[in-house]
Amino acid sequence: GRDKDAKIEELEKARVTREQLTYKGGAYWLPADASQRPDGPYCTRCMDVDGKLVRTTVGGQGFYRCPHCKGLMEYA
Repeated sequence: GRDKDAKIEELEKARVTREQLTYKGGAYWLPADASQRPDGPYCTRCMDVDGKLVRTTVGGQGFYRCPHCKGLMEYA
């Protein structure tokens, strides 16, 4: 059915995304786009545990904050 097809598509996108991610500076990043700048940072916890690509925000001096799980990741 439609729900099954949507779930399969979601899982395939997550797999492709996970293969594209690199871990750098305490977060995940996607490869550079046409602007030659890497896309990110993304939350490591949300991707590793939930398989979700969630863009982080600056959470304070030296930290990224995830708006979804509220996790803090230290810049490395």
